[in-house]
Amino acid sequence: ADAARLAGDLARLIDDFACKGISTLRPLFACECMQPVLNGSIPGAGANYQAYFNAYKMMVDYATNTQGIGIIIEPWEANSNNEIGGAL
Repeated sequence: ADAARLAGDLARLIDDFACKGISTLRPLFACECMQPVLNGSIPGAGANYQAYFNAYKMMVDYATNTQGIGIIIEPWEANSNNEIGGAL
């Protein structure tokens, strides 16, 4: 039920952006929610990591495939030089 509600909420939000003529979105993501262990799997092991990944992918797929909106994928922790913070 929560996944279906989230899908509907994300679709309505993206539909609203599309109706306003927005052609590109930059949805940031948290690196530690995609890959909790450096050089580990994406998504990380565990239901919460899989749910975060699925929600992000669903949003990107809907925006690009259904609404034709371009997506810029960027981690939340990126600095102005496109370097990612943390334990790198």
